[in-house]
Amino acid sequence: MTVQFKEETYGPEALSLTGLAEKLTSLDWFDKIGTTDAAVEQQVRQFVEALGVEQFDVKWVAKEDIAATIGKLTFDNSDVWQVLKDIPDKLKNKIDEKERTALLESMVDALPEAVFHPAYAGAFKQGTEEKAISYLVGNAMYISVMVCTAAIAEADLFQPLLDIVESGHTVLGLEGNTIYIV
Repeated sequence: MTVQFKEETYGPEALSLTGLAEKLTSLDWFDKIGTTDAAVEQQVRQFVEALGVEQFDVKWVAKEDIAATIGKLTFDNSDVWQVLKDIPDKLKNKIDEKERTALLESMVDALPEAVFHPAYAGAFKQGTEEKAISYLVGNAMYISVMVCTAAIAEADLFQPLLDIVESGHTVLGLEGNTIYIV
C-alpha cells in the first residue's frame, strides 16, 4: 500500500513524510529477531540517554520468549516511561504551532494500515506465537506513527528507533527501567 502526502495540500514537509512512510512500508519488519546486534543495543542506549534517563538496563529477548516477556511488560516504576508519556503531547503542540495538524491527521489515518501488512508478514515469517505476532504488529504501527509524528514536528528524537527497525529489530517494551529488545 502506497502512502502519499501531496505537497500541494500539505506543503513541502509532505515530501519528506511521504519518503519516510515509503521506507516504513517497505521494511523487512522483524527480519533479525532471534539475533543480537551491539549497534542496536547502542542505539537503544543513545535514545534513552537523550531522554535524560541515566539508570536503565537493556535486555535481549529470544524469539521463543517474546510472548512470555510481553506478559510482564509494565510502565510501573519506570523512569523511562515518565519521560516518554509526555512526548506525544509535546510533539502535538509543536505540530499545532507549525499549523501542520491536517498533515498529522492524514498520516494517522493512512500510515497504521499501510504498516500493518508488511509488519504482519514480517512477524508471521518469524514463526512466533499468535500473541507475539499481534503485539509485534501493534508495536510496529505505534513506532511508525511516533517516528512520523516527530518528523512532522521537525524533531529527530525517534531516529534511533527508526534505525533499529530498519536493521530488522525492535524495542519490545519496558518492565520498570528494563528495556527489552528483539
